Amino acid sequence: MHIQPRTHLLTSCAKGKNHFTSTSPVLEIMPNTTPKLLIETWLSKLRSYPPERAVSVIDLYRGAHWSCAKEILKTTPNLDLWVISAGMGLLHCSEEVIPYEATFNKLPFAPSSWWETLTEATQGVRRSSSIAQLMQTYPGDNYVISGSPVYVAAVERDITAGMASLINPLAQLTVITSGGYKGMLEPYLVRSHAGMLNSLNANMVCLNIKLARSIIQNIGCS
Repeated sequence: MHIQPRTHLLTSCAKGKNHFTSTSPVLEIMPNTTPKLLIETWLSKLRSYPPERAVSVIDLYRGAHWSCAKEILKTTPNLDLWVISAGMGLLHCSEEVIPYEATFNKLPFAPSSWWETLTEATQGVRRSSSIAQLMQTYPGDNYVISGSPVYVAAVERDITAGMASLINPLAQLTVITSGGYKGMLEPYLVRSHAGMLNSLNANMVCLNIKLARSIIQNIGCS
């Protein structure tokens, strides 16, 4: 009996969040900070927040991008939904986290350095602390990774480290982003562009995730 591989959809977090308040932790970037200094202050801030206020990742985010991601999860058999979070690392949609605000866009150092620091800090805390660990655990599964160029650049070394574990990386891995990305993942890239908006019934906010939905539907039919 043939067992259908699972598909892992990894997508960037959404700026809009439910349950976020004026006291929720915000990743504040000082001009001359380093990943080491930033992770120390960030973890201290997270630890000081009441843990009972944690919410499920699936209920944390809001907006068109996240609504589409949830719809993909609901309508696709054998799919796991993950979030690439600039504040929390790699999150499975079933995990619980406290509401927060963070972004890769304002870092004074390479986003990939911050991602590596985050994944080290969440070892043993998350369901999977890195994309590489996820791929090593499930080397026969399919991976669709959707995000803006800065998010893809942040995780590209993590993805590359995991690809060596995949049985056939070119067949199993698809990375979706816009034309602004240049890097080592280009052989696995499907570039989104404005010409796709009408056919995917999308706007620019949800273009990448709707392209991911189309690709995942094709995986299910293959």
